[in-house]
Amino acid sequence: MALAVAGTLLAGAPARAAGPPEPPDPCAIVSKADAAAAIGAPITSVKGQTAGPSRGCSFHGTKSLQSLVVTAFRYRSPGEAHARFIDIVKQTASAAKTPATKLNGVGDEAVSIVSSVYVRKGTAALVFNIFGVRGPALTPYLLARLAEITRGATVRANQALVVANASLAGMVARTL
Repeated sequence: MALAVAGTLLAGAPARAAGPPEPPDPCAIVSKADAAAAIGAPITSVKGQTAGPSRGCSFHGTKSLQSLVVTAFRYRSPGEAHARFIDIVKQTASAAKTPATKLNGVGDEAVSIVSSVYVRKGTAALVFNIFGVRGPALTPYLLARLAEITRGATVRANQALVVANASLAGMVARTL
């Protein structure tokens, strides 16, 4: 879901004439069906909000504390977006004491940290925070959605990475 939506983010919203660019509307990007699939429960309410330079959308399920919160940002240039993306990923990974996991084939750059997904494409960035879904249910869901959204590109990229890692391991083993 979060990753299916990442592809839609790529279209982007037009910039306003003055001031910072308008971020995409996450309530228009993420469907209730995608949000329900992400949290594993029907969506009972959707609430959009604007706070400073960001726009957010909260999808709440029938189960207590189960929700998806999507926050969107837009920056003046891809360079600024990249720098801010890297900063927030580093800060979040440090606070979570968990390394970011690169997600291949999604936007210009994308990572997951615990139960959050960060995606940047051009001048836009989205953060998907999934609450109430933990453990074994989360990873297979995210991987399946990534494969679907990217039409298998993430699967092929990860397969190539496995082959490259095996090749490197063989070379290292031969030198020992």
